[in-house]
Amino acid sequence: MCTDCQVDGCDVCTEDGAECKRCAPDRVLNTNSCDACEEGFSWDAQSSSCQFDPEDGCTSFGQTDPNDDSACVPCHDVCGSCLGHGNDLCTSCRDPSMTLKKDDPANDVVGRCICKEGTYFDWASNSCSSCPLECEVCGEYGECLSCWDHLNQELQGTTCGCKSDYLFNECLQTCVEIDDTCLENEYKDAANDNCATCHETCGSCIGPGRGDCTTCNVWYVPELSATGSASSQYPCGCPAGQFYKRDDSITDDVSKCEPCDDSCLTCDGAAAKCTECAHPDMTLDTAANTCTSPCGYDCTTTFGTCEPIKDNDDCLQNEYYDSNTEECKLCHGSCVTCLAGPDAELCMVCKEHSHAVDDINDNCDDGFSCEADDGYFYDDFNLTFTQCNTGCMTCDGLNSGCTSCAEGAYVDIYDTTGNCTCMTGWTPDSEGGCTFQQNNPYEDQCPKTDGQLFHWYD
Repeated sequence: MCTDCQVDGCDVCTEDGAECKRCAPDRVLNTNSCDACEEGFSWDAQSSSCQFDPEDGCTSFGQTDPNDDSACVPCHDVCGSCLGHGNDLCTSCRDPSMTLKKDDPANDVVGRCICKEGTYFDWASNSCSSCPLECEVCGEYGECLSCWDHLNQELQGTTCGCKSDYLFNECLQTCVEIDDTCLENEYKDAANDNCATCHETCGSCIGPGRGDCTTCNVWYVPELSATGSASSQYPCGCPAGQFYKRDDSITDDVSKCEPCDDSCLTCDGAAAKCTECAHPDMTLDTAANTCTSPCGYDCTTTFGTCEPIKDNDDCLQNEYYDSNTEECKLCHGSCVTCLAGPDAELCMVCKEHSHAVDDINDNCDDGFSCEADDGYFYDDFNLTFTQCNTGCMTCDGLNSGCTSCAEGAYVDIYDTTGNCTCMTGWTPDSEGGCTFQQNNPYEDQCPKTDGQLFHWYD
């Protein structure tokens, strides 16, 4: 029984088919495998081996070597394929970032591989690299051929440099105009016919004032105009959150900008002399230039938020620390946070739908009581401020009747539900209140109630 050879391309093998003895005519036996001839080689039946083919074997390498017809001359490094070794005999480019430039109109097959616009051939990496930043256009070897005019530079040999009467500014990364008789931080004083020093906040300037800067000294930034952009000359100041500290003992190369206090978003002259508060809920005292957090809150610990102040770090927000029992205990149900006690008068922050009875600022250190907002009552069972029945200004609880009404309504003493009734000349509205009728016949006769108990007799 015949068995197929297990080796691909094998003509003769052992009886079990596992080992090849002879390969097919176009294959070479190589350690029990039948391999095809390598590129540039073809099968020679006479020698039963792969032989170099000078006609087909040089397609990807170059030409047949005129001194040795069994070898190829390699293409130039930039060529992917070629018809010769020169860099002008490429038929394709090795690097996809390069393009084939055909210099000879009569020969549309070969050409030179050059880098695309904005790049040049970097021999170190053997690939195309971007032109230097200062070059608008560069040559094949990275040399500048033209410079960016808006940077005030000109071609100086094969590189770009500042134009005459210009100096390169490291901060702005561009060339700025200077007076050739003055230093960078000086200006020409025409009155005295000499060079005078710019204001200490300026890197360069056209005059002595803080508003005469054309660039800013290190550590300082342009103060923008009302349009939101800097003009050709402008004052230089400290970044947001810092203030300018005048100190003659500090050298020019050290920052004179100091951080503002945590309570200030911006400040002037001193760290705690606020001109704007760190949080919109804080209050700015324009006389003292200080910012204070709302009572019971701290708006400086985490920028952008106001956090309720807890009585003790080990207690929850709605707890206080009892020093006698050394335990955390619940505040009164009307409080979000409180001082050291369970009483309703010791709140520091009121719950939703309530407000402080007294002026908070006068009782910030002593605590205060929280009173229900209009239309709400304190529910001592659920420990929340709950909405009254529709139409009530004040009430004692749900379904217990109104104790006062909104404008245009009164508590009818004969109505056992205790709800509010609209007065004559007023009509019920969609929100449960009463709306006064314009141009109604009772306009001059019907009084407007203040919401207290009232009954109208026709």
